[in-house]
Amino acid sequence: MVSSGDFRVYMRQLAGWVWKEQTAAHSFGLSLQEETITEILLLEMAKTLSPLGLNVKMFSKAQEGGRTKKVITTLPDGTDVETKVVDIEAEGADWEWFVKSPDGCMASFRVQAKKLYHDIPTRNGRYGGFHAAGAQIDTLITRANAIGSNPIYVLYNHPDVTDANLFGPTRQPDYFGRDCWGCAVTTAQFMKHARDNKLQTIHHGTVPWHRFFGIGKPCRTRAAINEIANKLVLDPGDSPQEFVEATEMPRWVEMLSSSEDLVGYLREQSLDGVALLDFSDFGGK
Repeated sequence: MVSSGDFRVYMRQLAGWVWKEQTAAHSFGLSLQEETITEILLLEMAKTLSPLGLNVKMFSKAQEGGRTKKVITTLPDGTDVETKVVDIEAEGADWEWFVKSPDGCMASFRVQAKKLYHDIPTRNGRYGGFHAAGAQIDTLITRANAIGSNPIYVLYNHPDVTDANLFGPTRQPDYFGRDCWGCAVTTAQFMKHARDNKLQTIHHGTVPWHRFFGIGKPCRTRAAINEIANKLVLDPGDSPQEFVEATEMPRWVEMLSSSEDLVGYLREQSLDGVALLDFSDFGGK
């Protein structure tokens, strides 16, 4: 059987891949985008863990060409000319992940991915596309709450910033090298209270994702969310973000066989993609 410890090791390996491949991309003058990293991670989980009983199903707008559109200019003589292609990513490029653990616990996560920028490697780290106290966070929280989902940020890190020393060594449990920080997680509430988008501001409220997602008891995700909440000083009357357990599968699961229905769902929910991670039959061979 696959133990919870084995699964944590595997998640650390995926995080190490993100850590190393971003550096490799930088060395060639490239930059991996959040949606690319997300899709590769889900694909790797499907390829590696499906033989062990993990049921992974996913769908993104990219599968239907939903990320771009042609811009047509009409000339004075009535001729239509294609002038350019523009990006039409969903606002925030959110994903909805639904996780069903071996013990039957189910949870939905409204996920927004942010990567550590590398535009100026001689500068301290910052998370591009994130604006402290911006409306995007409120939108993420509102949309997650509307469907009983947990709003979280998944952060893709690398060592190519001057303050990369923040990634370790640490006394955190399950620490096995700096590259385990390649994928980190924090709550939307923590990000909402961040004063800026700097690594040094946000890092202390994050945990490596192998400590956030788990397959054993007690619920590691619940514990991680509580741990992050304890690092916040909330305003009077505010409540800490709590783990929300789902009572049923989301309606999009039944749409996975119909791309047309799913495209409509993604548009309706302003999502970039959905992913089902069903560990119900997860074991070993």
